[in-house]
Amino acid sequence: MSDFERVHDRYLQAWADAMATGDAVAVEAFLAPGYHGWFAPTSDRHVPYDRADAVAGMRESVAKLRGAGFRAEHRTVYQRGHDEAVVSYEKLIGTADDPAATAFIVEAWRREGERWLLCRELTEHGATVG
Repeated sequence: MSDFERVHDRYLQAWADAMATGDAVAVEAFLAPGYHGWFAPTSDRHVPYDRADAVAGMRESVAKLRGAGFRAEHRTVYQRGHDEAVVSYEKLIGTADDPAATAFIVEAWRREGERWLLCRELTEHGATVG
């Protein structure tokens, strides 16, 4: 397992802990200062967001869904040299029988000094492996 994969495992665990407790502070620590992304609820619509929007949205989501389960499945890690990684996975929030939210996630990460930081994300809401 690569150094990056261990970091990403900690990031996913931070998400699981945030969903369990309703506190997203540990997830926020992984976000780069210039973090940004797009939330796509359908194929013909996307909503851009910046770090401040993302933090506010995460805090609201984990508070609202506190106690919900979190799983990441079908993760694939692609390396861009030694200092960049791109990750894709399916995010499932809720129970195995009744997920409250599903999404396909694509993340771009960069090593800055000794830390890996999440720089960019695309969330395809409602997409699951069929």
